[in-house]
Amino acid sequence: MIRSQIYLEQEQIRFLKTVAYEKNVTMSAVIRELINNKLSKKGNKINSGEWALKLAKNAETLKIKGPKNLSTDSDKYIYRSSL
Repeated sequence: MIRSQIYLEQEQIRFLKTVAYEKNVTMSAVIRELINNKLSKKGNKINSGEWALKLAKNAETLKIKGPKNLSTDSDKYIYRSSL
């Protein structure tokens, strides 16, 4: 292996620490696993539903909250229009 140094945002660090803690591995192991997963899926596309579920799971892991009125005002957020 080759040692490397990268700059990450606070949310990325929080995500890596959370996953590493849950799996009882190092942050480096989590990064290598994510990269290997991406490399093995190269060329494999996921449908929009799978993408949305992954996005929601990542947001939940990072404790990101959306607007409370998203279900009733979704057009406002999607199309940036005031209805």
